[in-house]
Amino acid sequence: MDVLKGSYSKNDPVYLDPGVYDIPKEYFKILVGIMQDKYNRDPITLVDVGCASGGFIHYAKSNLNIIDCVGIDISEKLTEMAQQKLPDVEFRNDSINSPIDIRHTFDVCTCLGTLGILDEIEQPLKNLLDLLKKGGSLFIFGSFNEYPVDVITRYRVVKDEGNAQWESGLNVTSMVTMERLIKKYSMDTEIKWIDVEMPFHLPKHGNPMRQWTIETSQKKHQIVVGTGQLLDKKIVQVIKK
Repeated sequence: MDVLKGSYSKNDPVYLDPGVYDIPKEYFKILVGIMQDKYNRDPITLVDVGCASGGFIHYAKSNLNIIDCVGIDISEKLTEMAQQKLPDVEFRNDSINSPIDIRHTFDVCTCLGTLGILDEIEQPLKNLLDLLKKGGSLFIFGSFNEYPVDVITRYRVVKDEGNAQWESGLNVTSMVTMERLIKKYSMDTEIKWIDVEMPFHLPKHGNPMRQWTIETSQKKHQIVVGTGQLLDKKIVQVIKK
């Protein structure tokens, strides 16, 4: 049985809001804290794949000594906005599904919230690892399953005038699968997992596909979304030796 095809709607309206530069996301703070511990004020190079309008790059540059930075995204609208905000950063339109033709490798590669929209992550993960120099770190943020179960999701938001088309997104990769694929393409690596917990409550939005939080017996601020999924967010750090 084939997986039901689903389209991906670019999330441009969310990331075209200039407010994305004002309040850093909580996992931005965690990521930059890890990088500060590793590099202090040493000069580093960084590539952010799936950079949207450059919110993470903006925050990282204000806290790290980034001497060369590239942002990559499929949306021309978002990279145009990012280029205006960050004129000293190179922004380009490219897809994570194909090898990324770039002039050199980097100390740090980030891919934040992007893999969950893809049904197949094997080639994209290889493409990300290929961007790292020896000793570099790849950071992937997303929903990962501690159980050995991978999930491909299809959803549609039902409207009064009729059903919308099926969309892809909110896929969940098991930690087991992620570690197997990393070792397949980069045997000599160190893998670290960092849990990301929301420190405060997120209210519901008008859009049921925007995340909010509820209190459960395990978590005070459990992330939930309109599909009924309880999402566990993690960062996987891959250090290429």
